[in-house]
Amino acid sequence: MSGWDFVNNDNDPSDDSGHGTNVAGILAANGNNNLGYAGVDWNCQLMICKIVDDKKQGLYTMWASAIYYAVDHGADIINMSVGGIPISRVLEEAVAYAYDNGVIIVASMMNDNKATLYYPAAYETTIAVGSTNPNDERSISFLDDACMGSNFGDHIDVVAP
Repeated sequence: MSGWDFVNNDNDPSDDSGHGTNVAGILAANGNNNLGYAGVDWNCQLMICKIVDDKKQGLYTMWASAIYYAVDHGADIINMSVGGIPISRVLEEAVAYAYDNGVIIVASMMNDNKATLYYPAAYETTIAVGSTNPNDERSISFLDDACMGSNFGDHIDVVAP
């Protein structure tokens, strides 16, 4: 299934910053092809839904629309490497729609080095993911910025390198 650009409302969900492309590669990069690394699932299919602009900003309405789109077009799992602090009824209803339709949402708890709740990861039916370093400890800093690091707290369901 083709994806959709909910920022520009067109069928070209090209990545402005590279973050989504990087995450997609971690998920689905083919292995055994001498190109550097292999993704988690070499046989999965991706439906790219662009929900943030070139400044990595997006509205909850865009995020919710993308969830409905993905669910209605056959997604089994939705990865959302985004998060916002205010709770949103619109986003919460979209997450509930996915859950009620058997679609798993996996979302980042963000990298502020705090116990702050970010949505959609903070919703009960979402799998909230934090980050670990090569020693399997919580990531403390990214990009040589000491004030950044994986968020933490009881609301995180799983951590990953």
